Amino acid sequence: MELYDEFKRSQGLLDFTDLEFLALKLLDKDEILSDLKNRLSLTLVDEFQDTSPIQLSLFLKLAQVTGRSVWVGMRSRQAGAHLPRRANRWEGSK
Repeated sequence: MELYDEFKRSQGLLDFTDLEFLALKLLDKDEILSDLKNRLSLTLVDEFQDTSPIQLSLFLKLAQVTGRSVWVGMRSRQAGAHLPRRANRWEGSK
């Protein structure tokens, strides 16, 4: 992993995880939060069951900014396993 990170740095490259981390760091800046608060009114997270820990951190910060959030996912998959069953009534319907 160190070789990969060094290669990215030497080439000035970012991968998806780097972009997620940088987005999370941006959400620590008051001026960014203020701007987003004026622009956004809702945080919508689809496919919550496929959320990584860093994505969860991003979504939680955005949900704080908007004050309103909707989380959609399948209860039977990893991260969404703790969701109440009523949030997934549609799962498996025809």
